[in-house]
Amino acid sequence: MTGEAINLVKVEELSRLIREKRKAEDMTLDNVAEITGVSASTLSRLERYHPNGKREIRPDTRTVTSLARWLNLPVEMLLEVETGDKADTLEGHLRAVEAHLRASRNLDAEAMRLLSSIMNLAFEQASKQVETTRQTDEGE
Repeated sequence: MTGEAINLVKVEELSRLIREKRKAEDMTLDNVAEITGVSASTLSRLERYHPNGKREIRPDTRTVTSLARWLNLPVEMLLEVETGDKADTLEGHLRAVEAHLRASRNLDAEAMRLLSSIMNLAFEQASKQVETTRQTDEGE
């Protein structure tokens, strides 16, 4: 995890579900925006999302919650949820913190990038310390 942001939202799935429901109900982006409170431009970006595309999109908590409600789905169905051993690792905790930071409306993209870099450096240092401690303990 060297400076790479992690998206815990299943954006490709969300994109497909929005497009399918909107077309099935013959709604415009503006109609959906009015119902969900999510801007038409955000809805458009989500609908056009492609995993190999040039632009990464990371919807915030409010957006995902509003869309899940409109789709009549539990929010958990739109999230990558880590369970078991991986969820209780430093990396699992780092992912959770990054998701909470992305949801903050008080942080702009640059602040998020800087905080993510700081957390990644701290994660790398902590991982090295854990490995050093483990090696020391095994040597005794």
